[in-house]
Amino acid sequence: MTMQQSRFAVIALVAFGALWGHSCPAELTPRQTRAASVLFRQFETVVYTKGRFLLHLDAQQTNENDAETNLWVPFLELIAGLRALGPSTANDVLANYDAVLLGAAEFRSPAGLGAVSSQKCYIAVTEHGSHHNLAAQFRGAQDEAIEGREVWTWSIPPYEGHPQSTKFYAAQISSTYFMVTNNQRDFHDALSALTFTENL
Repeated sequence: MTMQQSRFAVIALVAFGALWGHSCPAELTPRQTRAASVLFRQFETVVYTKGRFLLHLDAQQTNENDAETNLWVPFLELIAGLRALGPSTANDVLANYDAVLLGAAEFRSPAGLGAVSSQKCYIAVTEHGSHHNLAAQFRGAQDEAIEGREVWTWSIPPYEGHPQSTKFYAAQISSTYFMVTNNQRDFHDALSALTFTENL
């Protein structure tokens, strides 16, 4: 990515953040910028929100016509995936992170009724520098090794418009990042890129 592309990427991220996350910081932190850079290399669309915005989301009580509800839409698959591991897992995990970024690509129409699906990668970023051990929240997931790193995997069943189950891949990266994808290829690529930027 050239310097000009990087500047455009950050401008676009701030613009999306203003649309999707209520408010966006005037300047991304270095850690958030690293995560955004990784996502802009791999995905067509990148969205930002503050971690606290996603806490206590109850999809059962939201109004479909409510403008605030629409702001949650890019993150509903993340919430649904984490809640499949336990009713409090999403809040327990996201409470440890200041920001959540989403990269999405390969948008596909549903089979009949339902929402558009896509390949997604979520990166949560903490600015506190402390390591939160999330192992307890992922007791219901399976352990796999990818790139020599412990990765949690689990699946959710098919839902309206999507006749196949969705498999998630998640891992903590250093003391800063938590990453979840809904496919192994993006997990591998984003893990490699994020690990590389951490070591610079």
